[in-house]
Amino acid sequence: MKAILEFNLPEDREEYEMQSNAAKYYLALSDIKDLFRGRAKYQETNVEVHEEVYELICSILNERGIDL
Repeated sequence: MKAILEFNLPEDREEYEMQSNAAKYYLALSDIKDLFRGRAKYQETNVEVHEEVYELICSILNERGIDL
């Protein structure tokens, strides 16, 4: 199975950049999620804030259908 994305450049430059950087976005979000989870789990200061931010990140990702 193959999937080919085509863009009309330079008109579709923004869409092209978004698609070509999708893996970087995914990995960055995964790192952010892990960072907040780790801080909420292993640090004693601001645990509630970290847990709340972690849950918000997870909620936003789930709403977008992103499973990290």
